[in-house]
Amino acid sequence: MIINIPTADELTERADALLQLSYSMVSKLYENQREEWRQDADDEQLREYWEKCAPSLANALALLQQAHELYLKGKIAAVSPYLLLAREPQHWPKKSALEDISFSEFLTVGASELPRLHDMVCTPRLDSKTQTFLNTIRERRNMFVHQGHAPTASAAELFEAALITHKWAHPDTPWFEARQAYLNDDHLSALYSSDHVMANLHGEFAELLAELKPASFKQLLGFDKKSRWFYCLNCERQMGDYGEAELTAQLGATEQESVVNCLVCGECTPVLRRKCYDPDCKSIVHAVSTERWDETCLICRTDEHFEVRKAEQESIFGSMVTWDLTPTER
Repeated sequence: MIINIPTADELTERADALLQLSYSMVSKLYENQREEWRQDADDEQLREYWEKCAPSLANALALLQQAHELYLKGKIAAVSPYLLLAREPQHWPKKSALEDISFSEFLTVGASELPRLHDMVCTPRLDSKTQTFLNTIRERRNMFVHQGHAPTASAAELFEAALITHKWAHPDTPWFEARQAYLNDDHLSALYSSDHVMANLHGEFAELLAELKPASFKQLLGFDKKSRWFYCLNCERQMGDYGEAELTAQLGATEQESVVNCLVCGECTPVLRRKCYDPDCKSIVHAVSTERWDETCLICRTDEHFEVRKAEQESIFGSMVTWDLTPTER
């Protein structure tokens, strides 16, 4: 009897883990060369840095291809896991009819044949664009694994490939929702806590905003890269003191009200239009007051108590001293 037969959910979960690990590897490499870290590094130093990162980028590419293989196997296994067995019964392990044999002992369909098998038994079939994408990643992975040659790849290319993979595998799940779930359960969260996760997500948002082209950004993340961005107060509350928030929200609307939609946390915050409390700020977009925060400008983050704090500080320190009047607790 064949035992330890993988389920579709198990294969998909493993694929998700490989995809996220691949992305984390590239993100960490990118973080090392961001402006606040490298400071005085010139173009030549950055070129040398990425050349030395080539083996690591190739490893990330290999993990991504393995994720593709497991995603396809998961979709096929949802029909029947036995479809993954590559040979006829007479070529199965000799004792498989006499004793229990683990599924892993059997030869399974090769990576190059999985797309064809998928299209024979699954619906919808892979479109031509997805087939080309999967085949390209597989060929480049083989170049690295079988020839020892690290294929030329950039952080931007691998970021985009990971997002394309996720959108194909989980078309109804936003990328940052999946990314947050993964980071909340990673090794750092297990050892310490998940308090750092939102700060990490904002750093990764900045990477994607810098590296993805507008068309890819819109297609893969659903937001217009060139439109105006605003702060998300929900993200800031979750971030605490772990980092500086990026502007991650854009204006939208529901049937009842205007809102800003946050790409990172997915929350919609109702907004109103009014002149900012700070006369030096030209913004007219403010978060509506709730139990969680006061009415707050989503550009400079000045809230409705600006004048009170300004008067209090000037009475103590004098009007010639300039202080940060942005609330420290929002």
